[in-house]
Amino acid sequence: MKRGIFRNKRGTSGGESIEGDIVMPEIIFIILNIIYFGLLIVFVVKSSTGAWIYEQAYAKQIALVLDQSKPGMTISMNFTKAIQIADKNKRKKGNTFKIDSSKNKVILTLSNSGGYSYNYFVDYDITYKFDGNNLVFNIKDKTPEEKTAVAKEEKNAA
Repeated sequence: MKRGIFRNKRGTSGGESIEGDIVMPEIIFIILNIIYFGLLIVFVVKSSTGAWIYEQAYAKQIALVLDQSKPGMTISMNFTKAIQIADKNKRKKGNTFKIDSSKNKVILTLSNSGGYSYNYFVDYDITYKFDGNNLVFNIKDKTPEEKTAVAKEEKNAA
């Protein structure tokens, strides 16, 4: 007779371990299905608002526009759809967009969870403001003091 994990010392199977062998895989299967469908529902709810897609699209578009900009430029972008999605998710317009100048990063958050950030490459002083449903960027060259401060931060980070 074979000896296994679920056999007693005499080689016969105990009643409890046979029932455990039958029930345990079914319980694991049910738990995995609950987890899978829970994650699926979360994804569908997040995707249905459109925030995830628009966060990526707007952040990448803004970063590409900033990378093509030159000092002295003023750029205006239509931000209507992003504002509508943020309103649907009960976010204020002022809290939807941010530029992190120290890391050269565009950060866009249209929903209450998460957000999306995307890097840009230019090293200009970029200010922005909302003008109605438009997002207006003012591109300026950094002062020599700002350039040396950034260079010192990069040197200390390395």
